[in-house]
Amino acid sequence: MKNFNDDTIVCRKDLSASRLQDEIVMFDDNAGKYYATGSVGADIWEMLEQPVAVSAIVRQLLANYDIDEKTCREQVLSFLGELDDAALLVL
Repeated sequence: MKNFNDDTIVCRKDLSASRLQDEIVMFDDNAGKYYATGSVGADIWEMLEQPVAVSAIVRQLLANYDIDEKTCREQVLSFLGELDDAALLVL
């Protein structure tokens, strides 16, 4: 997994993405692939629409969900790693 430290990250702007109920569904025209998030992933994705620091994502999720900081940070980094592996982020 990539070490994001406290990088500022933003999602690619050329993706087609829409919220459907509690998730985000996106299409990468370049790769010809669809992707979908869960509800927390959708919250993270919406934060990524503007450049945001990893620490800010974690702080916002801690304010919105009943989760400890260590687990939250690990899960955020894992999710960002998956997005990065799919080339959906700009670092």
